[in-house]
Amino acid sequence: KEIIETFIKNPVTISVKESDAIENINQDVVKVDRSQNKVDKLHDLLIQDGFNKVLIFGRTKRGVQKLTNELTSRGFKAGVIHGNKSQSQRQKMLGMFRRSQIQILLATDLASRGLDIEDVSHVINYDLPASYDDYIHRIGRTGRANKKGVALQFLLPETVALLKNIKPTNFRIDKTEAIDFTRKFFWLDDDIFASEANTLKQHDNYDSWIVVNLIENPDQLLHLINHKLLYHKYRV
Repeated sequence: KEIIETFIKNPVTISVKESDAIENINQDVVKVDRSQNKVDKLHDLLIQDGFNKVLIFGRTKRGVQKLTNELTSRGFKAGVIHGNKSQSQRQKMLGMFRRSQIQILLATDLASRGLDIEDVSHVINYDLPASYDDYIHRIGRTGRANKKGVALQFLLPETVALLKNIKPTNFRIDKTEAIDFTRKFFWLDDDIFASEANTLKQHDNYDSWIVVNLIENPDQLLHLINHKLLYHKYRV
């Protein structure tokens, strides 16, 4: 804000409430465990009905380019924009995406600033964003003009700690998933929490503990990520 006021006289500030920005967006998590292939999981999503115009975000230029190459080799109509692409190349891809000549557009955060494309059906965070602001900017590419949109976040054991940065509002897990999720992501092969995990697993009301902490109060999941995983070896 201070920088803007240095160069512009009497700037007009427009603020958008967080709830207004995301109220039309159904947010959810796609869990990928170590037995699954991340690209295969994405493939299975993209062939489903309704994934008509999909914007996929990745963390690095190399990563989104590699994923684009893989998707096109699998027969998908996909394009990419990132910092190594010229302005004309980016504009060409954006035009093709707008006209639905390609189904999928992959992008990095910097390359996607200011994107305004109608009818984006899905935003997929293939790599989780580093901040909540980046998350809101990414998912805000869908659900525009009072239309409904979907934002999916790929969640791996090694990136679960980043979930606290994005707080997807529709992230809910049932009882069975909660037990599986906590066992896999919080205490898997972790000596620090092994004794606590074993104690809970052997305790008669372990399932009840999961229900109380993760089902009735889903925010507790974020609390666990924020506090119990401070020394977790998979923490990013």
